[in-house]
This record gives sequence, structure tokens and C-alpha cells, in this order.
Amino acid sequence: MPSYNEEIKNTGFILEHSINVILQNHDWTIINNKYYEDDLQNTVREIDILAYKVQLVDDIRIYTTLLISCKKNSENAWVLVSREVNLNNPNFNWNPLHIRTNDSAIKDLINKEKDINKDYYEFLSKENSIDIMDTPKNDVFAFQEMSKRNGAPKNDKNIFTSITSLMKAQAYEIDRKRVTHSDKAVYQFNLISIIDSDLIRLNMLDDKTITQEEIESEQIVTQYIIRRKEDFYRIQFIKADVFEKYLKKYDRIHEANLRFFKNNRDNFFVDILKNDRKVELLKPEFLEEILDPLYEASSYSVSKESVSKYLELIWDIDGEIVRIYLNEEQKIIDRLNDSDSFCIKTKEALNKIYRYDGGFIYSSDNLPF
Repeated sequence: MPSYNEEIKNTGFILEHSINVILQNHDWTIINNKYYEDDLQNTVREIDILAYKVQLVDDIRIYTTLLISCKKNSENAWVLVSREVNLNNPNFNWNPLHIRTNDSAIKDLINKEKDINKDYYEFLSKENSIDIMDTPKNDVFAFQEMSKRNGAPKNDKNIFTSITSLMKAQAYEIDRKRVTHSDKAVYQFNLISIIDSDLIRLNMLDDKTITQEEIESEQIVTQYIIRRKEDFYRIQFIKADVFEKYLKKYDRIHEANLRFFKNNRDNFFVDILKNDRKVELLKPEFLEEILDPLYEASSYSVSKESVSKYLELIWDIDGEIVRIYLNEEQKIIDRLNDSDSFCIKTKEALNKIYRYDGGFIYSSDNLPF
């Protein structure tokens, strides 16, 4: 009988298993061999490992996600060709940040704050001393598998497949719509290509001089178009035998993510009811909490559609309270303000949605137009 148990070691399955064990030992939750549809090429593709850590902070679950490709090559080294990095290129984003969230506060941060990527990377580097996310010192612009025996170039197929599978899997995960409105979450994604072989960097100093060194890790920031959308991606190449060393850095990234997103969400809610734009941003969530109780407290005499359309939350500077305006008759407004149970539900909704626990009153919109 052939030595199947020995020959299987020449495949990448053993590598994938060993990476799983390391991840489990560091308390990462693992999903193996996840398949997704590549709608560009009409085929189904596989990502070797999806691993994540998650923690509930306040009312939101914060996920740090690793998408991992595992490759083994006994005959060929992975060779990365680099040049001096040009950080002043205005058309290149050296700090890509990929996030998926259904949280309005974080969405506002992403959409409004142009420098969130820069702020995030500086937070990791300066405040947490996590160097794995530092700006690249080399611009990797090409790669090639080359023979360990004589250095002959082979091709870039396996490296390219590893990179594109990671980028496409990330795009798929970000586009997923499974997170429900009541289950707030934010996902931060990291792409890792693990190679069980030699990892070599060729650095082009000029047209004639090329230096060569064996390395254990390197990052590549690249541009790619997926589903007609151009974006930048960061991929970390890591040799298999040092993966645990670098995983400790991702452990720390998760801890930093908890602080980064909490800090930014806390800042979002400071004096929020004095900010009309933010009030409007969260108003649908507030309505979702109070619409049914309001309908009941009014003895079913209001229109839910009218309340949804005309309700306004206005900060009363003189009274230092929130006035909740409705386009309803005064007797209905009085009924709402006199209902202890409804006022309790309103207070709970204001605290849950706006983190506000001060005074409030329902008022009639007496504007003539």
C-alpha cells in the first residue's frame, strides 16, 4: 500500500490544519473552506480560512476578521519584486481600511470623515505600537514563483490566485446584508497570504542594481477592480513557520479595534441632540422604538405615517430639554405627556438611541405652514 499518510504532507492540507491549531490556541473562531460565488468568472471559489474575534462593547459587536489563504510549494520560492515607495503619489492609498457595519454612528464616521483611514493607522501605530500596519517601506509591484534549485522564473499564477481570492472574498463579505438592524455590528477585515516555502524580496535600487534577501513577512498594497469598483487592498505575506509570531500582532489589533470604535462612537454621541444632522440620522431608529407605544398611548387616534413624517426632535436651549414635536392636536399631546408608561418608553428610547437621559416633553407643531 502506498504511504498515503506521508504523501499527504506534500499538499497544503497539513499546512492549513497547523494554521487552524495556532488560531484556536489564540482564541480565534474559525470557519474553514468557505465558498463564495465569483460572479465575474461565473464560478465558485474557496477561501481557506476565515477567522474572527468578537466582543460586545456597549450595544455593538466589534469583529476583527482574518481572511487567510494557505499555499505550499516545495520546489519554488515566492519572490516579491519591490522598489522605493512613493508615499507622495496622490493617486494611491497606502492606508486602505475595509469595514462593514450597520451602525449609524460608524457609518457617519466613514462617510463624513475623510481621514478615518489615516486616523485608524495612526491609532494602531502611535498609540498601540502595532507595526504590522505601518506604511510599507517597499513598493511591491511584481511577484514570481522561482525555482529553489536554479532560480529559474516559473509564473505568478499561485501568488496571483492567492491575492485575488482574498480580495474577492473580502468584497463578498463586505457586500453581505445578513446583519439585522437590531444587532449592531462592525467588521474590520485583514487579508493574509501564508506560504510554506521560501519568501524572497528583490529590491530594485536602479535599472542595474537588484538586491536580494530572504524575508519572513512582507506587505503589498495594490489596486484592483471588483464588480466595476476600484479599490485598494493590503495583503500581508507571512511564512508559515513564523505565523504565530505575527498572529500575536493581530491579537493586539483586535484589542485596538475595541478601543478605536468605542472612542469614535462615544465622540459621536457627545451633545448629539444639539446636532440636527445627527438627530435626523438616528431618527428612524428612534421612531422604530416609540411608534407602536405612541400609537397605543394616543388611544389609536394618530396616524403612524403622519408621526413618521412630521416628528421632530429639537433641543430647547432655554429649557435645556428635548422637545419632541408632533403635528397633532393639543389634546393628543397632553394625553402623551400624561401617560407615565409612555413617557418611560420615550425615556428608554432616547437613552438607547441618543444616549440621552435628560428631560423631554411632547409638543404640538403650531407653525402655520
